Amino acid sequence: MLPSELWLRIFEIAARWDPLHVDIEFLREDKRNRVLLALAYTCRQWLPLALHILYREIFLSGWDYHDEEGRYCAGTRLPMKRLVSTLSLLTARRSALPRTVQVLHVAIGRYQYPSSSYDYCLHCDFVSVAEAVSLCPAMRHLSLRVHCEPTGHTWSIPPAAIRIFTKADNIEQLTYSDQQDTQVLDRLRTIAAMRAAAASGSDFATYAVSPSLKPLFQLVSVSRGLRYLEVETSDADGSGGLSALSHANLEEFRLRMKGRQHPAPTPLHHLLDGAPALSAVVLSDAGPGQVYALPRRIKSLLLRGPEVALDLRDFHSLTHLGIEFPIYEEIHKSPALDTFARLPESLTHLTLYGEHNEHNLPVTAYSPRDDFSMQELLRSEIFRAHVQRLSHVQQWTIVVDPDVSLRVPDALSKPSRAANRLSLHVVQMASRPWEKVKRPMPRHVS
Repeated sequence: MLPSELWLRIFEIAARWDPLHVDIEFLREDKRNRVLLALAYTCRQWLPLALHILYREIFLSGWDYHDEEGRYCAGTRLPMKRLVSTLSLLTARRSALPRTVQVLHVAIGRYQYPSSSYDYCLHCDFVSVAEAVSLCPAMRHLSLRVHCEPTGHTWSIPPAAIRIFTKADNIEQLTYSDQQDTQVLDRLRTIAAMRAAAASGSDFATYAVSPSLKPLFQLVSVSRGLRYLEVETSDADGSGGLSALSHANLEEFRLRMKGRQHPAPTPLHHLLDGAPALSAVVLSDAGPGQVYALPRRIKSLLLRGPEVALDLRDFHSLTHLGIEFPIYEEIHKSPALDTFARLPESLTHLTLYGEHNEHNLPVTAYSPRDDFSMQELLRSEIFRAHVQRLSHVQQWTIVVDPDVSLRVPDALSKPSRAANRLSLHVVQMASRPWEKVKRPMPRHVS
């Protein structure tokens, strides 16, 4: 029989497992986890390996069930309390199971039902999360879905929890999702709606979008072993009272904007200016302000959904650049193509993606119009001119659906005097929206 490590790797390959990409929204429905569970139950002799698969990632979703009207919030306060109690009991019995836990996903705070001003879903707090982290010495990834207080108050991590997080040097990856529910504000867009709310005696603080970036800064400031940081935030600024941070180990940063407006770049300066090891950044639906707030020393940058041209000539260390166009846009007419005329001389690899969706890293349904647009891009004179002009770019890559019959024009496929070449890279797309595939991020190759 093969060693457990090899079987585990086989299972991960079969389930397309990627520890650096976990979508908390669809985790329970994700095919890769169903495959892992099915494989774990196959043979009794695989019990130790099955326990490792079943408990290495704990997910407290806060959602009870689905129906035709949507999801119902159940809260994570009681499940987290039971989890901490179980981990404490297992630790007292010297069980090895707590050391199996590597990832924890949990919702924090209180969630208000959009249909009611009085019904709240109670999630756990930072203290209970810190207790769970302290009982799992092998935990590497902490994923938090943070809901703001419905009264509009700013979240803050208690000192007792901060002391526990300070000792958690094993945490290498932090995913922070800012769940400020802007849907509630839609009811106050008109004067009539505001008058109705005032007449009913509703507390307007309930509808205020309160910043919740303070706990993120608190966590990052004490997470000395942090290497990967992923932030999902809305259009709230949240930069008031925040100070610059310093973390020597941070290597990769991902940011996804959810709101209609882009916040000030101040939080990015505070987060990233003190990260000397930062080399890779992914920005989803961000504006020029967020791009220009990035440290100029980064080597790899992936932009998802840029709608304007960007000037990247000041990024003198940038070697790998990826651009993913909005799915609703004709790529060959995108204003973002003008970015090609403003690239740094250090750039060696340029990757173009033909699909983009409002979610963070999803795979959307294939659309023939997108492939036509990508083909038109390859045929366009402006793109051909960019390929010939950017002689320092060693490799251009086009990422498309595997069923796409995309023909690279001879003028682009044949090496020119500048040794440019256009290679076709195919990414396997999923057939259902909850089956995620991580798009390949352009990485620096030493």
